[in-house]
Amino acid sequence: MPVLMAAAMMFGTAGYLPEGIAGGSFGISASAITSGTCDKNLTWTLDGGTLTISGEGDMLTGKSDQPKNSTGMSWGDAPWYEYRSSIKNVVIEEGVTDIGYWAFYNCTAMTSITIPNTVTEICVGAFENCTGLKSVTIPDSVTKIDEDAFLHCTNLTDVTLGKGVSYIGKTAFTCSSKMKSITLNSPDTTIWDYGVGYYNGNYYYTWEDGAYVLNTTVVKKISGFTLYFPKGSNALKYAQQYGINYEYVELPHDHEYTDTVVPPPAPKRATPSTPALSAAMFTEIPRLRLSVTTTLRK
Repeated sequence: MPVLMAAAMMFGTAGYLPEGIAGGSFGISASAITSGTCDKNLTWTLDGGTLTISGEGDMLTGKSDQPKNSTGMSWGDAPWYEYRSSIKNVVIEEGVTDIGYWAFYNCTAMTSITIPNTVTEICVGAFENCTGLKSVTIPDSVTKIDEDAFLHCTNLTDVTLGKGVSYIGKTAFTCSSKMKSITLNSPDTTIWDYGVGYYNGNYYYTWEDGAYVLNTTVVKKISGFTLYFPKGSNALKYAQQYGINYEYVELPHDHEYTDTVVPPPAPKRATPSTPALSAAMFTEIPRLRLSVTTTLRK
């Protein structure tokens, strides 16, 4: 396994590996219920193709954050990695606060993922090369989607982003040429290099300055892709810089990221002055009747 993982890190998982290595076919099939722990905070159970992750706290699946050594063995650290070919559905339960580094890397049989409203971050490479995944819904609680999060998910076409997402990392959604749009539901979302609107056919990494770096020369722009976001969005700079087609959308009225409402100015007070007299001012003055008595002298 170390030899295979070293090869995967150096050459990528699509087009550059011998058949059988890419796609996760070296995983161990799990026909019975399999379970374990994920660090000290979480437990996991694989039953009938459904992987359920429970507990409270971060999903520490290789959170050494960067490759441990020159072979980059952080990939494949997740405790369920050897059963990846049996994982079809993933259910993350309430209480889990992030999706760990390369948590579901190369789980090519996975077709669905349920993310609870307690998750705040989707870490680097969390769903990289999950080629069976077609749609994903990111809840409002998620604020950060790190680089390579959905890299090379070649069948992912339907992405629903929650209104809390403020950061989309480099090549986070560089996945499928069939993805035609993404809608940002917050004006505060910042997108980094090739974060959306691009796909990659074959991809590979090179070792630079002590870390593996994705070779972006194979990244291509998606034909007919449109990025939707509200006016005033940080994403405008990204769209203009990378030549991504974009359109503005209106935010829902209940959105917490609405623009500041400026109250109307108070009505101006009239400058005190002597008012002009008018006929109307006299309409309420009672009429005075004068009685004149005339005495005639004889």
